[in-house]
Amino acid sequence: MLLSGTVSLLLLVVQLWDGVFAAITFDRMPPMAPIIGGTDLKDGMAPYLAALMTNGTFLCGGSIIDERWILTAAHCLSNITVNASVVRVGTNSYSKGGTKYLIDRAIPHEGSVGMFSNDIALLRLKIPLKFGKHVQKIQLSTKSVPINATVTIMGWGLINHQIDNPKVAQQAKVQHIGLDRCRKMQPAQHLTSLIYEDNLCTFSKTGQGVCHGDSGSPVVWNGRQVAVVIGVLVCCAVGNPDVHSSTVYHHRWIQKTIAANSY
Repeated sequence: MLLSGTVSLLLLVVQLWDGVFAAITFDRMPPMAPIIGGTDLKDGMAPYLAALMTNGTFLCGGSIIDERWILTAAHCLSNITVNASVVRVGTNSYSKGGTKYLIDRAIPHEGSVGMFSNDIALLRLKIPLKFGKHVQKIQLSTKSVPINATVTIMGWGLINHQIDNPKVAQQAKVQHIGLDRCRKMQPAQHLTSLIYEDNLCTFSKTGQGVCHGDSGSPVVWNGRQVAVVIGVLVCCAVGNPDVHSSTVYHHRWIQKTIAANSY
């Protein structure tokens, strides 16, 4: 489906059990706009934020976790062409400024067979990043986030339902909610089965949250990354929780994958 001639959305129909289907939309070919209900991310505030682009088109956000490694969501790789893909770092704009680096390997989690479960991936860069004031890595937390703790979401997803396209990434403060509450807040019973143990859910209020284009961007608590944005099961910012892939849960996979693919 093409919206306003600028954004194409993939409609994913998932069979949950015999005769029961759920329709979920995910962005694939932006340009996109930022988090709904957020504020501008000032230059240099998140020097670890990265933009994934393929064939010159923005796909998803990501985070710098080492000089050659970008963390993102596995579903962001479904349309990627590795030899035509780059990450842009050192800027809060996905379309200008900063520096672009070529990707030479894209590694989704081997268990990422669908959305939400094991939806995490690593991108290896062809050459190491040059760190500086506007390009830095973020540490991964190994501590579980307390329930009701305030975390920061960020990215280049839609700012509203009109496909407005702002100039810079957005950020918002939201609360971590437990998985049981996350399941109970889903608008239909069959959607609760799409919340997995490796997920981290957040919610603040109706009118605020992640949207199409925020996928792959970091969720941050106490200055460390605790999750990767995945998306929403229904429409953006309408009173349902946002769902992310916990980097605390996947910390061992991240470390093992980097070790096995470094040279």
